[in-house]
Amino acid sequence: VLPLGWLYKGLNMISAGVMPMFYIASGYSFKPKPAGKMAKKTFSDFIRPYLFVMVAVGILFPLCHYLTFRWLPGALQESTRFVLAFALGVATSGKEFLGYVLYECSVVWFLLSMFLAFNLLNQILQVEDSRIQLVLIALCAASGFLLHHIGFIYYCIPQGLMATGYCYLGYLVKKHKVLTDSTLPKWVWLLLTAAAVVQAFLGEVNIAHGTYKLGL
Repeated sequence: VLPLGWLYKGLNMISAGVMPMFYIASGYSFKPKPAGKMAKKTFSDFIRPYLFVMVAVGILFPLCHYLTFRWLPGALQESTRFVLAFALGVATSGKEFLGYVLYECSVVWFLLSMFLAFNLLNQILQVEDSRIQLVLIALCAASGFLLHHIGFIYYCIPQGLMATGYCYLGYLVKKHKVLTDSTLPKWVWLLLTAAAVVQAFLGEVNIAHGTYKLGL
């Protein structure tokens, strides 16, 4: 049992960083654009496929449910729980709306969060002072955490606000050529390692559902 327990802790340490890494990698390749062009591009890249998945689920889920159970009222009710979750952008199942206990918008919650994060980051980077940029990024992250804490989880806004910080981190890594110029200082590695160990043993990160405990 002990070796498996330690293996779990190690995997937990790695998995806590996997989801943020998607955002960091996205920020690494991020290029600012005029607000209108960014909105148009991100709508095409993120919102359109989200809507396609929503329509597909709305059509295929009740069909498959009916073919399996042969009960139309049940198929329609279960389908409504999914469609409403997609329509409201709810990434966490269990939210109640209009008397329905909703499912979640599945893995495509990531698309909604990226749409918000890219557009927010694009606006923040219009500010030339890097210190003000950091303040704005911190406000985004704090706002996302607060919104999730009070139960406002619609349209993946909390996740998008928190993801803005990760995207900004990736942008800074590229801007300052952290991965190409030289290795990171030893003190940075020590801090990152310490944070990862503490997170694995004491914390819980699930950015997919915006759940943070310590949030290291």
